[in-house]
Amino acid sequence: MGPLTGFAMNPARDIGPKAFAWLAGWGDVAFTGGKDIPYFLVPLCAPVVGAALGAFSYRKLIGRHLPCDTCVEEEQQSPSSSTTQHKASL
Repeated sequence: MGPLTGFAMNPARDIGPKAFAWLAGWGDVAFTGGKDIPYFLVPLCAPVVGAALGAFSYRKLIGRHLPCDTCVEEEQQSPSSSTTQHKASL
């Protein structure tokens, strides 16, 4: 859809000219891509929805196979037989 219709997916490049056109007197025509479809919402909402879905998928698909942080902390806190830790007193 992008190359054929000039659809800008970067909101930093898309919203500025549209806001200027709206202030210049074009009215609501500046923010519509089709007849009644406010397509400028796609580059604003899609990155947020995509990031949320990506974070959820990562936790469910990949994160379950990684070691948890609490397990690593417990292993580090358990005293080993070769070394002992002492607190320094001032």
